[in-house]
Amino acid sequence: MNIFQRKSHMIRRQHKWWKFAKDWFSPQHSFRLVIVAAVLITVGSLSYIGQWANYLQLGYRTQTLIKEKTALEKKIALLEIEVSFLTRLERLDRIATTQMDMHPPSPAQRLILFSKNTDENE
Repeated sequence: MNIFQRKSHMIRRQHKWWKFAKDWFSPQHSFRLVIVAAVLITVGSLSYIGQWANYLQLGYRTQTLIKEKTALEKKIALLEIEVSFLTRLERLDRIATTQMDMHPPSPAQRLILFSKNTDENE
């Protein structure tokens, strides 16, 4: 035999979903609801503005790095041209004969050296 055949009226109404909404939207709590909504909107707006500012800063930094990269690539190309100009054999030969007063070696000054390992292998 069940002693509690019927649920109490208070227990049935105790866990209703509209109780929370009814309390929050009542005139006593409407100011609290407005404050909470304003705080949430402010925090959301500030986080959005912060992310957008970070995005713009990264964009500007990327543009400056791209400009630096192209300037350095142009500088590298010019330096490679200068290196190839300065290491030409005709130019070095002219500098050696005119400025350093050097002359090509005579046949008596030439000496051909062979190592023992290369003679045995051939």
